[in-house]
Amino acid sequence: MKETLIAGRYAKAIVETHSDAAVLEKVAKEIRRLADLWVESRDLKNVMNNPAFNGEEKKGVMDAVIEASNVSAETGAVMRLLFVAKRIALLPELAEELSRRALAALGKVRVDVTAAAPLSAADTENLIKRLSSFTGKQAVVEVSVDASLIGGVVTRIGSVVYDGSVKNQLAALKAEL
Repeated sequence: MKETLIAGRYAKAIVETHSDAAVLEKVAKEIRRLADLWVESRDLKNVMNNPAFNGEEKKGVMDAVIEASNVSAETGAVMRLLFVAKRIALLPELAEELSRRALAALGKVRVDVTAAAPLSAADTENLIKRLSSFTGKQAVVEVSVDASLIGGVVTRIGSVVYDGSVKNQLAALKAEL
């Protein structure tokens, strides 16, 4: 909880600092990529959390990660700030908060859609148009497939779930009978 609050403050500062939509979107994507690297790399976490490595060695590793990741100067500055503030472990929480806040600042909304079968490109495009008009914001849709739904889709916008799956309708019918 505390980490999420701190990550939220960093995310808010990043959004307020980068008023250019393209830069903000790029920084958010790069932070997500670096957060994924942090989660996947046990070696990176071990070096950063190990007191046997001094600050200069850790700084060298962080600079090497930034250089190898080929991120923008803005993202590099954020990473160095997190490193100096000893908050690099907040990277996954920061990526999540920054993604949410950046989408809101850009007038977009994330929508998670789970379908019973893969959607065609035309169906996905139609879904994006309908969700955009429904929410009043540009919908950024993440589609996943769950065959157990039998048919239909389950849509999550923020904390609200719209379940139009056959599985749900069958469960409601069973409860009614």
